Amino acid sequence: MKIIALNVLFWGISFYQIRWTSSNLLFKENIIVGINHKDIFENTDSTSEVFKDYKRLRLFLGTNASKTIIQAEQITPFLLHPFKHDGETFAGYTVRKKGVSLTQNEVISLKKIICSDRNYAFDNMMKNCTFTPILGLEFKKDTQIVQVLICLDCDVWRFVGHNLNKEEDFDIAHELMINYLRKTFPTDSIVKQLH
Repeated sequence: MKIIALNVLFWGISFYQIRWTSSNLLFKENIIVGINHKDIFENTDSTSEVFKDYKRLRLFLGTNASKTIIQAEQITPFLLHPFKHDGETFAGYTVRKKGVSLTQNEVISLKKIICSDRNYAFDNMMKNCTFTPILGLEFKKDTQIVQVLICLDCDVWRFVGHNLNKEEDFDIAHELMINYLRKTFPTDSIVKQLH
């Protein structure tokens, strides 16, 4: 009886925590389907130790998107024009400049920012600002692709992919993203003015 009581208590606490950090729909979807932590890291490189604190992000994005981002073999950055939607586009926004695919060290550094739960607000608050992304990141693993639109005016990430269109705040990672942009596009006049 004590073991059963402990199990009920444990699941009660877990249910509260997950409902507090995610929507009921996400909670039900991920608990019913089940997410195997070992499966997420299967076939990842030796940097997987970096991503131990991404559990809430995994619930937020779902298994497939999480695996694509964490296991991405190729990440390509794009500078975007937030008010244009013609010519070459990235997730519907005009591409100003396409960066080269990142090196292994750059990939690791960027994944540390994007994959860390600590860099997300995970709340139900909505910001009263216009989403104007200036950076796009394409994460590619085999044929799977997740695109991330980054708005530094609002400090909001938008994740776009197959059956995926979600946003979350990243205020705490604002400076990290600006530093990343300055290193990736050091000569760009717009990037130089970011603060």
